[in-house]
Amino acid sequence: MSTQVTPATQLGTIGIDDEPRGRPRGTRSPRLEGARRPSPRKVVTRTLLNIAAAVVFVMSVFPVYWMVNMSFTPTNEIISRDPSFVPLDFTLENYITAWTREAAPGQTDFPHALGTTVTVTVGVLIVTLLGLGIVYTAAVIPFTIWTLRGFVAGVPADLEEAAMIDGCTKSQAFWKVTFPLLAPGLVATGIFAFIQSWNEFTMALLMMKGYNLTLMPWLNAFQSSSVGGAVNWGAVMAGSTLIALPVVIFFLIVQGRMTGGLVAGAVKG
Repeated sequence: MSTQVTPATQLGTIGIDDEPRGRPRGTRSPRLEGARRPSPRKVVTRTLLNIAAAVVFVMSVFPVYWMVNMSFTPTNEIISRDPSFVPLDFTLENYITAWTREAAPGQTDFPHALGTTVTVTVGVLIVTLLGLGIVYTAAVIPFTIWTLRGFVAGVPADLEEAAMIDGCTKSQAFWKVTFPLLAPGLVATGIFAFIQSWNEFTMALLMMKGYNLTLMPWLNAFQSSSVGGAVNWGAVMAGSTLIALPVVIFFLIVQGRMTGGLVAGAVKG
């Protein structure tokens, strides 16, 4: 009894590809194209999410843009009824005012008053700054502990045990193995603590009197000055821009390590 074997060339692609043989080689099957094409519902959802993200982005960036725009705008143009998105009369007068007026003491006469300041007021300054530092420390510590706990929990205990087996003490294992792995978390929490202390206003206003002001109360001092019966908003915006620049520059320098730290601390194991 003989068995006839059908050549593979006659079988074609039966069972493997049931698409018509006339379709050119290398082209995708219409059935696969339909499976890969997103549904209209997903397209609409993605479009709405993109629009919402764009709106949130504009709402977040516009105040910063408006602050910088007003810092380069003359005061009479700021208080006019028809504000412009671009300064019609570009000026640096607001920055000159923010940098040289009496609300920023010590820039010109600091070298002359250095000896008197150190010898007479150093005790009062230390006590005042120390009290403010204690308040800031008490406010920041809970946040840093809560954040760093995720990073510490993400470091396997086996690493310390392996280091101790190799001859390290427990403290040496921490400083040589665990602590370097916590560097991204320390950077991330340090940035948040720095920004929180940098932008703090209430306690600095209550505890720092006279000329011993931090940046936020110093900026608020501009609202007490007036030009033609109105607040000098141009100088306020110029001062705000000068205050924001160090934070922005510092964030741009360490943003890579900060992002890695936040991702590393998000998942344990």
